[in-house]
Amino acid sequence: MHPRLWWLALLVFAPPACAQPPVELVGQPELACAAPGAGESGCATQRTAPSGQDINAPPNGFAKLEILPAQGDERGEGFYVFGVAPLAGAAPYLAFAPAGGLSEARSWEFFTGRGLSGSVNWVSYGRWQSHGADGAPWSPGKRAALFAADEPAGSCTGYDVDWSLGLRRWLVLYSCGSEVRVRVAGAPWGPWSDATVIASGAGGTGAVLMAEESPPQPAASAWRLTTLYWQGVAGADGSRPVFRATLRQEGGD
Repeated sequence: MHPRLWWLALLVFAPPACAQPPVELVGQPELACAAPGAGESGCATQRTAPSGQDINAPPNGFAKLEILPAQGDERGEGFYVFGVAPLAGAAPYLAFAPAGGLSEARSWEFFTGRGLSGSVNWVSYGRWQSHGADGAPWSPGKRAALFAADEPAGSCTGYDVDWSLGLRRWLVLYSCGSEVRVRVAGAPWGPWSDATVIASGAGGTGAVLMAEESPPQPAASAWRLTTLYWQGVAGADGSRPVFRATLRQEGGD
């Protein structure tokens, strides 16, 4: 085989990055408290994250923003910006904003999926915005979504992303109809695990919270653990019950 063809074979047939195994629910979800606001009576509080309110002209697909500091990114300091299009059921998109460039989306890079070799592909603001030009509806393609939209189509909302100290994984918590679902990944661009349903029915609706109770497990431990919280639907008196569930994932790093 010609020497250059070896490189082509490696590119085409290199194994793609493997998705994380789904997390497991430990026991059953339970009521943490039912207070007028989170933070009272032992309720969980939402984390403090950089504000996206000052972003000039948010890019297509980023109607709802979730902004977290980048960790160990080869591009240096910056932020990961998770966004959801104003379309029911749309899965999140991802962008990288360099330090000092969070307010100006033109400086961002946008994730557009993985190559055949598992490489992570990014494009500029101009390329991202140009998808669907010439009168066609804007769409960056299915590969740009961090994972395939859940079923039933159009039922999922409230995506909330965080770095889980307990699991040592990126984690997304969201609602689909009357269910609360969780996915995890080793990197913000995935590949993401399949969804795990952690609650349904009365405890599976409402806004989500991201807070952890369980400390990180020792590196030699066979399991990683975390406890997550979410808010249920407000009662007649305005109180919002807060539920919690403990999750685990097997294996080391």
